[in-house]
Amino acid sequence: NIHGDMQPRPASRLVILPDTTHVTLMNHRQTLVPMVNDFLDAKP
Repeated sequence: NIHGDMQPRPASRLVILPDTTHVTLMNHRQTLVPMVNDFLDAKP
């Protein structure tokens, strides 16, 4: 088995929403929901 950075990375994306915490995340629904839908609809 290969661990760490020696194997392909899984399909993932990083999104940074400035001035957002886990509590205020839902205040950004207009931005967040389309990103999540796009990610979930993407083919692996």
